[in-house]
Amino acid sequence: VSRSNVTVLYRDRREVVDSGARKDKKSELAAPLATLGVFGPILGRVLVDAAQGTLAWSHWEQGAAGQEAVFRYKVPKEKSHYEVGYCCAPGKKANRVLEQMPGYHGEIAINPTDGTIFRVTLQADLEPPGPVVQANVMVEYGPLEIGGKTYICPVRSVSLQVDSLPTAVTEYDGENTRDDLLEELLNPPETMQTLLNDVVFEQYHLFRSQARVLTGLK
Repeated sequence: VSRSNVTVLYRDRREVVDSGARKDKKSELAAPLATLGVFGPILGRVLVDAAQGTLAWSHWEQGAAGQEAVFRYKVPKEKSHYEVGYCCAPGKKANRVLEQMPGYHGEIAINPTDGTIFRVTLQADLEPPGPVVQANVMVEYGPLEIGGKTYICPVRSVSLQVDSLPTAVTEYDGENTRDDLLEELLNPPETMQTLLNDVVFEQYHLFRSQARVLTGLK
């Protein structure tokens, strides 16, 4: 449907998109799926959350580099940092964004030899009713040579979200509650909309500096 190329930076533990480097600004989706954090923060966040939930052995899996040890985890809603949003519900003054932080579960595939993580998946445990029916993310990691050294970096991510779209909704003002809005959004008849982002990370550059101090002898 649409293709775009952007430069993504990872600075101070934050993922930053260089909007000035976008090559095809005219390529825009009618209803885009915005996925944030897959380039950097998502791995650390999942590991922290999983430590507060349940983590258990699942199975062996054959990967490109050999056998992978796959673990399953489940994070309860009260420990979750996985934010899922829906945009946009109409209102009289401005469109409203509905946000929630549901519990989620998924898998972590690692190299049994050295503990390198090859893949992490997230599947939101969404509670009906709600306009978002499904919200899943997968990130794959692999070895890349950058600046003469080998690093384990994100190489691909796939994000999928399924939304429930009403055929008609009533405009809302600030006095209506979130439950009122959800009830209206889910009134039948409704249409399901699937949004998919398939991202490849490539052309890595390592930003670092070197200094040499020269001292003069008198």
